[in-house]
Amino acid sequence: MTIRRNVLALSVALLTAACSTRTVIQRSSDFLAEGYVLQAFEELERERVRQIQSGGEVDSDLQRIYDEVRFRYLIDRGREEIYADRELQGVATLRDALNLREGDQAALQLIDRAERKLAKRETVIGTDLMMKSDFEGAIAAFRRAQQFKPGFAAAVEGEASVQRSVSRLHAEAQKQFLEAIRKLPEFRYPEVDWHAQAALTRDPTRVDAADVKQRAMKELAKESRRRADQSREAKSYGAALMEYRAARDLSADLPGLEELIAQMEREVLSTWKTEQAQLEIRADRFAKARELLDEAFELSTLERTAINELRLQTSRRAGMTQYSAARDLELQGMKQESLLAFEAIAAEWPAGLDDEQTRIGALKLDIDAAVKAYADGDEAEQKGELAIALDQFRTARTYYAKYRDVNQRIAQVEAKLAPPGGDGGSSGNSGS
Repeated sequence: MTIRRNVLALSVALLTAACSTRTVIQRSSDFLAEGYVLQAFEELERERVRQIQSGGEVDSDLQRIYDEVRFRYLIDRGREEIYADRELQGVATLRDALNLREGDQAALQLIDRAERKLAKRETVIGTDLMMKSDFEGAIAAFRRAQQFKPGFAAAVEGEASVQRSVSRLHAEAQKQFLEAIRKLPEFRYPEVDWHAQAALTRDPTRVDAADVKQRAMKELAKESRRRADQSREAKSYGAALMEYRAARDLSADLPGLEELIAQMEREVLSTWKTEQAQLEIRADRFAKARELLDEAFELSTLERTAINELRLQTSRRAGMTQYSAARDLELQGMKQESLLAFEAIAAEWPAGLDDEQTRIGALKLDIDAAVKAYADGDEAEQKGELAIALDQFRTARTYYAKYRDVNQRIAQVEAKLAPPGGDGGSSGNSGS
């Protein structure tokens, strides 16, 4: 009974498995009929995996149909990879298909198309690099094309063209190099540099041309430095700065260039500040001018004497402006204010600015005489000595016309001295 039950169960399982396989095969066939190769393959693949995992053998019909559909799937997938410009993946997929059907013409034709496409692409890259004079990269691209498609005519011709171009450029480089070394003994360094650079452009590997170019550039740098030194001696610091920078660009290993460039930069800035200070001086803005000159002095090492002279001139001009103001006060009869202004100038210029000491002495004499005469006149008026008072007040006015109220005091005394009914003003005028 037990054996019969096991046999019956096995029969039922086999029948069920057979039904499942036929169903999968039918669904796969339906997908193929509609052109869905991927879906057909996936149906068969899932069933095949299920049968393997269940511990049994794969159904022979299922395996046969699976191999056929897998081949079609690999062909379609390889074709899609090629159309999507993923040729290498496509070729790998198609070679898997050839493992299933060796010598299959469809797979071989697709592989040939992919390799030809790869060869064309590399040939285009090589041609572009050749036009840019990247001959090493161009040759590498042309050779990759021939690896994809041995004997590919366009790549073979491209490599030959590169070789011809390189040979021609090497010949031209040699010609330019000879021109360079011919000019070298004649000290025609700009021409030496040009010919050496032309040789290097045509053949970057020429160490001899590079050496000659370096020698020429060093000599040109020395010449720029000589011109810069001459400009510096002539106090043309802007021109010197440009030449020092040119020398550095030509040959950075010349000693002392960086220090000279930094010095010229400071001198140029100092010169600018000095020019701005002169504008301030013309506008009588002496404080700002002195500030700019102090900054220029700190920056400069070559123009300090001239800047110091300009600072002294600035101070003298500022002092003379003060002197003119003090003199104007004196001319207006404001002797006390003028005295104070001249004394301020004297304090600022102990060694003397102009004749301020003489002016101070004269003003003091006038002021002292006016003070004494005014005091004597005031005393005489209080004593009733009006004639003497008038004379003293007039003396005070002679020395210092704007001293206190001297004019008012004179008028008062004249009024007192005038006879009854007389014109006091006429007496005052004659007295003046």
